[in-house]
Amino acid sequence: MEESLSTDLGFAQGALGAAVAYTKSRRQFGQAVADFQGVQFMLADMAMQTAARQIVYSAAAKAGADAPDLEAVYDGADYRE
Repeated sequence: MEESLSTDLGFAQGALGAAVAYTKSRRQFGQAVADFQGVQFMLADMAMQTAARQIVYSAAAKAGADAPDLEAVYDGADYRE
């Protein structure tokens, strides 16, 4: 299952990278789509959700291994929408 979660996270990071690259290259109304604030908000949300997912997966892996620094990982995962 851990391999599946890592694969999912890799796909999410790849999709985020592709979205950023696309918005930088796509032009609309004489400027890059990445310059539009609404698009920047969406990309920032994608990045935040991907980072939060990575923290959760890391915490789950460390919890399964009884890692000594697990509390620090939990503190870093304090995400509120």
